[in-house]
Amino acid sequence: MKHVVTAALAVLLLAALLSACSTAENNPAQAQTQTQTQAQTSAQIPAPAQEQTQPAPEQSVQERAAAAYAANPDYVLPEEDAKEIAYTALEQECKNKTFSDDINHFTFDSIKRCDIRETYGAFNRGNDISAYNTSSHPYYAVRYNDSSFPGNYAYFCIDLRNGDLLYTGYMGD
Repeated sequence: MKHVVTAALAVLLLAALLSACSTAENNPAQAQTQTQTQAQTSAQIPAPAQEQTQPAPEQSVQERAAAAYAANPDYVLPEEDAKEIAYTALEQECKNKTFSDDINHFTFDSIKRCDIRETYGAFNRGNDISAYNTSSHPYYAVRYNDSSFPGNYAYFCIDLRNGDLLYTGYMGD
């Protein structure tokens, strides 16, 4: 079937070429007029504008998670994304010198998936509304050990659905 279609197209193309050649041989003035008309038409058609698109600004993991959750309420944030969100928060805490002035003192320790009302460190203990999970979503508890003070650690509670940073804490002596 392919060969029949290809052959038919070849015959049509050949017929069009022969017709154009015979017009040019029999009536050169008409052929020249056709050529001029085609040139004028081409000149009148504006060239397509080249689009100058700006690259989209890179979204943070939290922004991508929020968009994914908005599109699908059953979305579950991957653990790697939760770790990245926690690490970004840890960097900010170190810049602010809240926990330490050197992020190199911290090493990743663990990530735990927690239920909505489960406690982790001071989070969800019920003694402070700012330390309570009001999101109605499960969360990840991401923990980083502080090597400058053995036994101390920073932890971050990340909403499992939309990637929001729910809580930042530091446990130590």
